[in-house]
Amino acid sequence: MNETTKSLALVTLAFTLAQMSIAAERPLALKPSEDACFERTYSADHLKKHPKQSVRWIRVEHARSSGEFNHTEIKTKFIGDHRLFSGFGTCQRDEKAGRLVCAIDCDGGTYTLSERDDGKIVLRPTDRIRVVACGGDEDDDRPYRQIMAADDQDAFVLERMPKSRCMLKPID
Repeated sequence: MNETTKSLALVTLAFTLAQMSIAAERPLALKPSEDACFERTYSADHLKKHPKQSVRWIRVEHARSSGEFNHTEIKTKFIGDHRLFSGFGTCQRDEKAGRLVCAIDCDGGTYTLSERDDGKIVLRPTDRIRVVACGGDEDDDRPYRQIMAADDQDAFVLERMPKSRCMLKPID
């Protein structure tokens, strides 16, 4: 191997290792007394590269709680649909797995939350997340959508938002 090839191989290896360390995940460091929200709007370029992804915008809000569970809400918008969909639930820390495990109320599915070393949050549906259209009477049969763990939607990388952009309300 000549010197140029060796140098290129070392640079490639260093870049790969740097990327791996940036994307390493750790437990999400949210406390029951902390308010936070995380979101992402997917660009047209991203959606073109992931044609099976149906989510165009997603937000997770975490509201203060006095108990052992963290109260959360997922809000999302889908490609080709102007409506806002949401699902309420609770999360509990899974110390063994090093992440928050969350469940949407009324059998709306489950997901996990973890944090990458670069500060971004990773939401992973365990199987599916069921969200319902916002508005109208809660007793109505409101339309719903599902985010499946497959179909280019096995992980959503979200950014922490300033509290001023969130609609957080303490829950007791």
